[in-house]
Amino acid sequence: MGPNCMGLYNPAVGIRHTEGEPYGESGSFGYISQSGSMSTGLVMEASVNGIKMSKCISMGNGMVLDVPDYIDYLVEDADTKVIGMYVEGLRNPQRFFQSLREACKKKPVLVWKVGTTEDAARATAAHTGTPYIREDIWNSLITRCGATPIESQEEMIDTVKALSHFPPVAGYNVGLLAGSGGHSTDMANVFSKAGFKVAPLTEHSYREMGSFFNMIGGNYVNPVQGSPEHQDKIVSILSKDENLNLVVVEFPGSRLGNNAKFFDERIKIIKDAQAESHKPIAAIVYASIPRLEPAAREAIDKRFAQEGIPAFHGFQNGARALRNVVNYYTLRGYMGE
Repeated sequence: MGPNCMGLYNPAVGIRHTEGEPYGESGSFGYISQSGSMSTGLVMEASVNGIKMSKCISMGNGMVLDVPDYIDYLVEDADTKVIGMYVEGLRNPQRFFQSLREACKKKPVLVWKVGTTEDAARATAAHTGTPYIREDIWNSLITRCGATPIESQEEMIDTVKALSHFPPVAGYNVGLLAGSGGHSTDMANVFSKAGFKVAPLTEHSYREMGSFFNMIGGNYVNPVQGSPEHQDKIVSILSKDENLNLVVVEFPGSRLGNNAKFFDERIKIIKDAQAESHKPIAAIVYASIPRLEPAAREAIDKRFAQEGIPAFHGFQNGARALRNVVNYYTLRGYMGE
């Protein structure tokens, strides 16, 4: 490895980059990074989001073993189910894309590439000594290989959450449950711009909702604007609606963080609906007043992760990660994989 790296993180055997990294239990997310600080930062961010890692490889400048070697290794690693990487540049582009293409046939691969502008490329060349590849060419090659392009650490973590907890889903019709009228319009705007179809519900679903819905201060078009006391019924109906491929439910962060009973009830609502239909259901935690303290936010993320429910902070983050996952499974469907 290296030079200029932090080495290997293998939590199962206690090998760590720094003393603060968790160890003792292995997970399913494997990561490759040409930056030491980006590798340690990713490990810690994954931990607070309830994501357990199999390996994290801080490889540095890659003078002997290069990115394709580590891709090949993680493909064969039985513990690793999802592969992510932070790439500044390539020494051997042809070999990289060959390894990437083969890896994508077996596991989801998320690629965060920096240095895609001429200005940024000067920084990556100084750091890792690798040449510049134009962004349009890079994106074309990544997509052709079947990998998912990633733009930030937050997007990397969110996409891993969705891949880890969602069954295969290959459709863009989404059912949305929002907490207010303004949030419902914002939610619909964000998800539709991300490529989702906020589809009309079936007539059966409308009849079911009409049997109990209070039209004062709410509505049951999609997105549904509903009060907490009817969330169990609404989520159940959305999860069984034949026009929808997935469901996204909004919860107030302050109530999740400060009211254990409310949180337990929201978890039960989602778990009960999943048991009835097996349709993917995700949670959106929206920022509310009072603001969540970091410890409370971490506790929320870990609880959702323990329950196998992907949860995202904000509509943009959720829509982006879920789009990545649906794109991945849709592409695999087109390729007959």
